[in-house]
Amino acid sequence: PLARHEYRAAVRSRVLVALLAILVVTTTASIYIAAVDYRSQLADYNAYVAAARSSGIQQIAPAPLQLLPLLRGAMEYVEIIGAIIGITLGYLAVSRERSSGTLPLLRSRPVTTRELAAGSALGALALITTLIALTAAVGVVGLGVIGNDWINGVQALKLFLACTAAVVYMLSFYCLGVICTARARVAANGLMIALGIWLVVVLI
Repeated sequence: PLARHEYRAAVRSRVLVALLAILVVTTTASIYIAAVDYRSQLADYNAYVAAARSSGIQQIAPAPLQLLPLLRGAMEYVEIIGAIIGITLGYLAVSRERSSGTLPLLRSRPVTTRELAAGSALGALALITTLIALTAAVGVVGLGVIGNDWINGVQALKLFLACTAAVVYMLSFYCLGVICTARARVAANGLMIALGIWLVVVLI
């Protein structure tokens, strides 16, 4: 119940929804541009193969194209914007409970502090996992439909590992947002501290 409450509350946040929309638009645009370029290069290679075979050439070099690196741009956006989303999730989790006064009510029930923290973390984990899964799905479908090439089993495993790392990465920034906001008397100050750390770690 606590995780479901955290998930629903996060989805209702306009600030978070705006950040999610920015991430979705930027990653989708990156995937589209990469897929269109890949399709052009793949068409050129197929034309080369057809011309070589018509000339009687039997040994043809394999295509020098790699599919997964096309998602690198989308992953970079996750690295930058996803970290902000994680921090915002942590900030909202703490500031929302402070402003609504529901934290004392929850503590009055037979719920331990660890269970409260675990419930909030699970809700954030569910939202982050949903976001990363949707990004990966858009990437795979975009490369398949627009780029005219689909990933194989090995590439799918690599993509899964990359998505798992992205979830852990964003969850770590969520924890940073929670810790900074919880320790600050003013929630906004905690958010600024967390964003300052993000600025140093991610950009600088």
